Amino acid sequence: MNPENFAESAAKLLTRRPDDAVRLKAAGIDIPQLVKLARSSNGGSPPHEAVAMPPLPSSLEALAESIIEVVRRPTVFVSGDDFELPVDAELARRLKAARPLITARLASVGLVEVFDGTQKWPIGTAWMVAENIAITNRHVAEKFATADEGGKPVLLNDLRGRPYKVTVDFREEHGSTEEAEAAIKDVIYLARHDNAVSDIALLQFAPGLKLPPPIPVLGERLPIDSWVAVIGYPQPDDRIPAKAREVEENYFSNVYGVKRLSPGQIDKLPISNAPNWLLAHDATTLGGNSGSVILDLKTGSAAGLHFRGDYRVANYGVDADEIRRVLAELKIASTRIAPAAKRPRRTMPAGEEEAVENLDAFKGYAPDFISPRGSKDFEIPLPDITEHAPGKVAKLKDGGTELRYRNFSVTMNRSRRMCYFSAVNINGKQTFSIKGARPPWKIDRRLDDELQIIEECYGAETAGKFSRGHMTRREDPNWGKERDEAVISNRHTFYVTNACPQMQPFNAGIWLSLEEYALENCDQADMRISVFTGPIFRSQDPDYFEVKVPVEFWKIIAFKHDETKELCATGYIMSQRDVLPTQDEFVFGQFRESQVTIRQIEKVTGLSFHHLRDHDPLDDGSEAIAVQTLRTPGDIVFSR
Repeated sequence: MNPENFAESAAKLLTRRPDDAVRLKAAGIDIPQLVKLARSSNGGSPPHEAVAMPPLPSSLEALAESIIEVVRRPTVFVSGDDFELPVDAELARRLKAARPLITARLASVGLVEVFDGTQKWPIGTAWMVAENIAITNRHVAEKFATADEGGKPVLLNDLRGRPYKVTVDFREEHGSTEEAEAAIKDVIYLARHDNAVSDIALLQFAPGLKLPPPIPVLGERLPIDSWVAVIGYPQPDDRIPAKAREVEENYFSNVYGVKRLSPGQIDKLPISNAPNWLLAHDATTLGGNSGSVILDLKTGSAAGLHFRGDYRVANYGVDADEIRRVLAELKIASTRIAPAAKRPRRTMPAGEEEAVENLDAFKGYAPDFISPRGSKDFEIPLPDITEHAPGKVAKLKDGGTELRYRNFSVTMNRSRRMCYFSAVNINGKQTFSIKGARPPWKIDRRLDDELQIIEECYGAETAGKFSRGHMTRREDPNWGKERDEAVISNRHTFYVTNACPQMQPFNAGIWLSLEEYALENCDQADMRISVFTGPIFRSQDPDYFEVKVPVEFWKIIAFKHDETKELCATGYIMSQRDVLPTQDEFVFGQFRESQVTIRQIEKVTGLSFHHLRDHDPLDDGSEAIAVQTLRTPGDIVFSR
């Protein structure tokens, strides 16, 4: 890397961020010498001296997204509604703390693509700003639209003389072939060319599409030095200066055109006659980032719309106030969030301290639980989370992934902050009934707090909130030689890692009695079963109180059949769409209370249940969808 570039970046860090100055000094870097070198390389002037604002170009070719800082401004991949953490420890800490807020917005950012009659071209980024409306830059929309004589936006014609086909793909992620394309019907707003007018366009989708939720727009302008993340689709950019090539390669490693997240801060405007809607930031961008959301890390709301940059000077965006003004002018409703909103946290009463239980001694789920006399034939390992599963596995503080409780285990989805699955062993001959007051719900301190949901969407149903629905039922692990052991198991089911948001009427009926019915049909000599339960994570899951709530849940029960003496494994899916606090129509599947094949559950979850599919009485070995609607437990198929 050019030492002058590095020195200039270091000098800027010193003047804006004292915490970084401390780190540089601790690393043994000669700070005065760096500052001297930086200023000498700029002709003796401090970096980024204010200058008159250059005219905003009228053509896309004259614009450039840009690299502002050559150090400490990495760009990371977004995948499965989650994102990688950068190597830099401080940036990783900030992004990790904001992860629940960020991941709730990732699915709402998409790649704008235009079909010109012969092939499809990526031209920029857009994000959901209101119901059925996406926002991007005017100079992006001008690739396929223009204003007529009356100023009304109209679609241009492609090479065949037909209106361009424009789509927004909300996936297009590194390492994934999945697409989530939505067709644009109209351009409903196209700003005119004028330095006093912000670079905004609004796109309206075709009716009837299942779209990600809008990103709330911040209530006011962010102060200087606020931390943000730019989310978009950087493309290789031959417009940046030749001297930037090395820096570009360092940040992007020759991988372009996929969804990325770039952390940065709000900057001082380095221009003297800026319009009042202009903001500056130093997150790393390239061509293709036009139209990216500038996300506030404190609220998870949109602080601005990125639209251009000047290499090593500043990147620019349209601020939240201007976005809301344009939406209000068009009478388009948007969600507004005030700055510094904090995710509600449960607090202990004054004078009390939370008792932290030592969970290290518990062994969790046992794969050989139903194996007779050590036989390997009945061993059932925990599910594998394959590359097709949405999101990433949450790592525990000790580096592991399995949360072991008494008689059950949980593995968490990092971005959704819920479990991929909860797996329990049930011994029907040693079960105790635990009555009395329910234990309080608690955070598991083996996992970072921000990866768990303790409040937010949970609360009174009259307020449209959800119950904490047990994945492993509170009754299931309550067995042992002594009653005190069962009391511990019951308490462990009240860690929030074992809960998902559910409406109270959902977790009842047949779903609640599946385990009991399986115990009636398992080997009566042992009465042992193993149960796996979890949510089905979909990108279209609805948002409630900043949480994406699963609509469907699955369960798999395995046991030694009392009649055949063979391993039997049955799968089930149930939907709560009919009891959600909304009238929206969800078309995710046909399931209410249904028995389905384990293969189907593997397909919709991305989990692998190893050999259990070979012991499924509903599975004939084909890929055909098999659904057995359940009206009573007697409808369950336990043998072919």
